[in-house]
Amino acid sequence: MALWCDPDCDHAFFRRVAQQDTALHKQQGVDLGERMAFAFRQCLGDGDVQRAILVGTDCPGLDATYIEDALARLADHDAVIGPALDGGYGLIGLREANDEMFRGPAWGADTVCAATCRLFNERAMHWALLPLLWDVDRPEDVERYRREFQLA
Repeated sequence: MALWCDPDCDHAFFRRVAQQDTALHKQQGVDLGERMAFAFRQCLGDGDVQRAILVGTDCPGLDATYIEDALARLADHDAVIGPALDGGYGLIGLREANDEMFRGPAWGADTVCAATCRLFNERAMHWALLPLLWDVDRPEDVERYRREFQLA
């Protein structure tokens, strides 16, 4: 497993994770798309790794079962995507690195997931759509998080 950290890998949380055999890497790139493309290139570039997924850290419903489902679908799909309610996505998985997937979308816009799915179709990729996720971006999302996880 690899964790791509920003702004650096020295945060106490990252160091705790590293003690559990997780490789820490600094994110590289000027925007989210470049950072994701770089991570996929690094993970899938050497041929030892057959599939990789990137997950958002702000999707409370993205649990181990969701990730296991994504990995299972990548066994016979070129790509997998977990759409978010706001039009983005909380998970993307690929079997081959492809920088084109991460160029062009207006990151944070409500069309990112749809634009990525169009690219999958244009490239004739066999891809799978996972169940819808919600993420925590706005104050009302924090309130939903508190309600659903029964936090005061």
